[in-house]
Amino acid sequence: MGFSNKIEIVPGIETTIAVSLMVFKDVRSTTIRKSRRYRECYYCGHPIRKDEKYVNHQFRYDGRIITISFHKECFKK
Repeated sequence: MGFSNKIEIVPGIETTIAVSLMVFKDVRSTTIRKSRRYRECYYCGHPIRKDEKYVNHQFRYDGRIITISFHKECFKK
C-alpha cells in the first residue's frame, strides 16, 4: 500500500464555498445563514423568505465591503 495525496472533491455547496474562497482573493467570507427577514437573491431575483437558508457572500471592491445573498441552489450555478 502506497501513500497517496489524492483528495476526493465531493460536489456540494460546502465545496463551492471552499473553492470560491481560494479562487477569489477579494472574498471576505462566504457563509450559509438562516434568513431573519425578507431578502432578494442576487442571481435570480426571487425572494429569500424568512427562516430559509441562504448563502451570504461578502467581498471587497473598490475599498468597500459588498454583501450579497443567494439561494443555495443559485450559488452553485
